[in-house]
Amino acid sequence: MENNQKRDLTHPVWNVYDDYRTALLNVKIQKAELKRLRKINFFIEIPLAITASATITGLWIWGTAYGGYIWKILGLISAFLAVLKPLLKFPEKIQQRGEMLADYSSIEYELEKIKTLISQEREYSKKLKEQYLKTIDKKQQIKAKHTGIKYLEINPEIKRLCTEEVKKEHPASSFYIPED
Repeated sequence: MENNQKRDLTHPVWNVYDDYRTALLNVKIQKAELKRLRKINFFIEIPLAITASATITGLWIWGTAYGGYIWKILGLISAFLAVLKPLLKFPEKIQQRGEMLADYSSIEYELEKIKTLISQEREYSKKLKEQYLKTIDKKQQIKAKHTGIKYLEINPEIKRLCTEEVKKEHPASSFYIPED
């Protein structure tokens, strides 16, 4: 990139790029958290499905000594999970993560579009600045929408991995800085 020689780190375009990387980070985090929640929910559902199935309860293996112990343990686990599942609110968490992912994806898309136009037009025009400000307004609405949801904490390891991924995919040197 010919613009690498002289990079103005104070240029207003960095607001767009920083917000773009933050939006991308949020998308990656929400995807990873959603995948994690779905996996946990799946493993909670397995013992419940097994013990609820009439076909499985009738299997000959449960009549053996070891099978009887396994069935009792599985029944105990299922009973515990059946009580715990509504308290954990996994379906609600999954739904809200999905909504957050959709919202953050729309912001990330709009910022990526602005980023691409800056690079193509070789300037940060008034039109693009106005578009950016509209996106900021939308971002604030989304932030307000999801504020106060206490059980949607982010796993620190997921956040760390996603941050490294975004930095690797989009280092500061990869962005076009217009010369004003």
